[in-house]
Amino acid sequence: MVRWTHDDGTGLQVGTNPVQWVPELAGLASTVVELPAGNVSAATRASLTRAALQADGVAATGSGAQVIVSGPGSGSIGGSPDDAGGGFMWGCRREVPNSTGNPINAPLLTHLTTPAGVHRVRAVRVPVFTGDAAEEIAIELYTGGDGVTADFTGTTRRFSRRVQCPAGDGEIVVVLAPSEVFAVDAASLWILVRGQCTNTHPGLHSTGDLTGSDLTDRQIIVLSGVSTDPAVAAPSSLAAPGVGISGAFSVKQMVAVGLDAAPYIGNGERRGVQGMHSDIVFTRSQSTLGAGANVGVVTPIPNLIGIVATRHEVAVGSTHDSGRQFRLHGFGVDGLLDAEIDGGPVLWDAGETTGTATEAWVGLDLADVPLTPGAFAMLEVRGNGGISIRFEDGSLGQADRSAAAFDAADPMDFAWSQGAGDPDSPEVEINASSPTHSTDPAVPIEGPFDATSSFRPGNYPGQRFHWRVAGDSVANASQGGQPGRGAATLAIDLGDM
Repeated sequence: MVRWTHDDGTGLQVGTNPVQWVPELAGLASTVVELPAGNVSAATRASLTRAALQADGVAATGSGAQVIVSGPGSGSIGGSPDDAGGGFMWGCRREVPNSTGNPINAPLLTHLTTPAGVHRVRAVRVPVFTGDAAEEIAIELYTGGDGVTADFTGTTRRFSRRVQCPAGDGEIVVVLAPSEVFAVDAASLWILVRGQCTNTHPGLHSTGDLTGSDLTDRQIIVLSGVSTDPAVAAPSSLAAPGVGISGAFSVKQMVAVGLDAAPYIGNGERRGVQGMHSDIVFTRSQSTLGAGANVGVVTPIPNLIGIVATRHEVAVGSTHDSGRQFRLHGFGVDGLLDAEIDGGPVLWDAGETTGTATEAWVGLDLADVPLTPGAFAMLEVRGNGGISIRFEDGSLGQADRSAAAFDAADPMDFAWSQGAGDPDSPEVEINASSPTHSTDPAVPIEGPFDATSSFRPGNYPGQRFHWRVAGDSVANASQGGQPGRGAATLAIDLGDM
């Protein structure tokens, strides 16, 4: 068995052990290939794989992106995570801070216990108040130890990332790269936030009880013996010599992780969904766009080499009259602001939806549309009555929400909206009064996006796109009469996502 880990940027090799998902692999001889930080090409990955196999005494040859192993009569590619599966946030399920406290100038630690059953940690969320874009923080995740007694024995750092703070009130959402994702099962999980900020405050909720959260009694622990400098690596274990507790507070730090129990697929491809993930959106608000409108939402594109869009979907509500449809299309944009979306080229015009399905994701397949890794896309639907779109009401982001309502918008890959008129709200709408945009779904998209007459309702439209990157494949090459295995035909992003 060959598996890959990668450097998280601090020298720590991270990655998911497939034995956690496929118990039948336990006991197999395993070669672990350690990859560097950042994007790793197929050729580099193959070169490192050949070297690791040779170091383990396996006769491995090949060139470019191919690895040929002499001896085995057959080979197979293991499953890869399908991020199209359902997910949810776990941690503090409060939406809006009501207390700022002190700036993030200390190591602030929060503990939670993950739910029973194997789940993957795929994201971490840290809301902030009065953010300063000139400042940065570090976010670490640890597993192990005992949160009730604050015993750090056995804790292990599983993830670390330096991130820039947003300007103003907002949140930092970091999606783990595929090889950074790790599995947990009723695990003790610690979220460490640290920095040397003077203006950026942590999002705190001063309610003394744990309502609306999955946190344990250890709500905020202030550590000693851990550097506040994000450029300095955090200890590999919280039980490291010199690490201690200098204080503890019964105030909720509004941090959470994104978990899912997505299945594995067997062809080695990596697949995913970007945009709105949760089906709970079908219990939220809806609009038939009766006056005619183009409703768009901006989302980042995962930073994966070779990523392509394969499907565009919209959350259709309770109205879907026969013959009334949405037109689905996507634009390439540079960010959230008008100046960044103006002139965005058409990525796809998928045409009109079909059928009469209601309260369901209705979509159209795309012909593998190439995307720019790490850029942005604006998903847009064009409608003129007779069919409704579900959306999360952005005004709910301006007041504390109940635990029951929280999951409607989370997890999602949209920026935090601060309400109608917010210039960097993810929702962008152009209505029937625009002279440059038709609202008739039968009319093809006119061309690059014109932001002249757009406005920001401040909501979270129920839209998403499916993506994939090519998988590994078993080659028909041979060496010395023995079948070989092409183990590195995948150009895969192992950095930011």
